[in-house]
Parts: sequence; structure tokens; C-alpha cells
Amino acid sequence: MAKIKTDRMDQKLKFTDQQRKEVYAFHLKQAQDHKKIAAERKLYREKMRKQRAADHEKMMGLLTPEQQKTLKDSYAENHKMHKENWKKHRQMRRGDFKKGEGEKAVDAEAKTT
Repeated sequence: MAKIKTDRMDQKLKFTDQQRKEVYAFHLKQAQDHKKIAAERKLYREKMRKQRAADHEKMMGLLTPEQQKTLKDSYAENHKMHKENWKKHRQMRRGDFKKGEGEKAVDAEAKTT
């Protein structure tokens, strides 16, 4: 990636040999740093996923079976609402709606809340 970035910049900026070496070294260091950060982020996400699962198990252990069912139903309802909202907003982003309908939907939603 560092070579590709350097080559593209060189085509436009016409580097000297020294500049090309320095820019390549910069891009190489940048790519290595980004790779390290991405790996750390992946480890953090996995750690958080495990922590949420453990927290969920602890919470369920504190509740009666009836409360557990109510909570699970609530999770399912929230998931359904988020999925519907995601679809609606996705359609808006893609431009799959007639001009003005998106505004009407937002106005109608504001009136219900």
C-alpha cells in the first residue's frame, strides 16, 4: 500500500529520489501504524463482546423466569424497531423514495413521540 500511495503521489508531484525515499518511508510507517491500530481495535471489540455476554448472563441470573421473558420480549421489540428504522433510513440514503415522502415520514414520526 505504501508503494501504491507513493507512486500515485509521485506521478502528480514529481518527487526527487530523496523525496521518494522519504515519502515511501512515511507511507510505510503509516501503514504499519494503521495495521497495529486495527488489530488493537479488533481485540477490544472481542473483549467487549465477551464482557457484554457475561453481563447479560449475570443480569438474567438476577431475574425471575417471568422477568427474563419480559426482558427478552423487550429486546426482540427493540431489535424489530431498529431493523425497521434501518431499512427506512437506508431507502432514504439510496434515494428510493419520492421527494417529500421522507419529510412526511419524519413529521409523522415526530407527532407520535
